[in-house]
Amino acid sequence: MGTFLNALVYQAKSRGYRFAPGRDGLDVIVDNEAIAFSVYQTIRRTRHVETEEERRKVERWDARHRYDWASWQGRPTIPYYDFLPTGEMVIELGRWTSYQGVQRRFADTRVRRIEDRIEEVLVSFAAFAAEEKVERAQAQERARLAEIARLERAEQARLAKLEADRVEFLEQKLMQVEERDRLAAFVASLEGQTDHPDDERYREFKSWVQRRLAGMNARLLPEAIARELAAFEAFASTRAGPRESGPDTTF
Repeated sequence: MGTFLNALVYQAKSRGYRFAPGRDGLDVIVDNEAIAFSVYQTIRRTRHVETEEERRKVERWDARHRYDWASWQGRPTIPYYDFLPTGEMVIELGRWTSYQGVQRRFADTRVRRIEDRIEEVLVSFAAFAAEEKVERAQAQERARLAEIARLERAEQARLAKLEADRVEFLEQKLMQVEERDRLAAFVASLEGQTDHPDDERYREFKSWVQRRLAGMNARLLPEAIARELAAFEAFASTRAGPRESGPDTTF
């Protein structure tokens, strides 16, 4: 392993690659992109052959705990498999790549040692670095488009709220006009009568109705409406900020 790692570091540095501490060990820095990698020795699993000593340990434990079967804690176990190092080296690069043809795992084989594939390993490091840049750019573009969509939704919601407020203001004015017209017609009917009761309460009622009509007329004058609109945000602006020109569908 030491020979392979020394050769990998030497050739990587000759290409301008650097090594820096990463989350799980050393990372290779290629074109300012950190790529994790791991180097390990493969393990071969074989069926374990029980030894005489192992069998005797189990028998002795069982004899001592013959009447204590409530707890099996501490009972010797005989493994089912043995795991033995093969001496074969493997290097794996960071994570799975979406690039077609980019290899991330290199291992010793019967016909070729991993030390002879360092050039291929370094090429894969460069491919991984290029992929990282592409994926970062794609992620930034997705984030940019998502933010644009969010702002557009917020703007549509703002315009919808503004339109609802405007419609509500208009409905109020229409109701005031309708009430004013009904009241004006009622006052005209009182004025059209030839006989006027000489009653104090009637005169007070008529005077109050006339004053109410005058007040409603005053509230519906353009200058009075303008004063109300001065404090009404719905008519301050139809846009949150500078935007491209287009048809204005608001009232």
